[in-house]
Amino acid sequence: MRLLWQYAWGMPSPNEMRSSAGDLGAALRGARLAAGFPDPAIVCPPNLGVAEARMALEGELVPDWPALSDILVRLGADPSRFEQLWVAARSAQRAIREGER
Repeated sequence: MRLLWQYAWGMPSPNEMRSSAGDLGAALRGARLAAGFPDPAIVCPPNLGVAEARMALEGELVPDWPALSDILVRLGADPSRFEQLWVAARSAQRAIREGER
């Protein structure tokens, strides 16, 4: 909730943001809620499957930036407001994968 409140009042500063997919997921759930909670099939871009769009909107998947950006536009959100969260989530995801090797 804190992240959604910060977004409502202005972008949180980078030093306040944690690098987790959870933050991106929370922001995406907020964007979806603000858009009237559309079905993932409605906001699914052509370069992503509906199941993947659903997982992204639920914070279970961090898609590539073009796909996420397209979802956000379809939700009526400004993708630039989510880019730092996406970068942090991708970095965390990469660190987890490298740690598993």
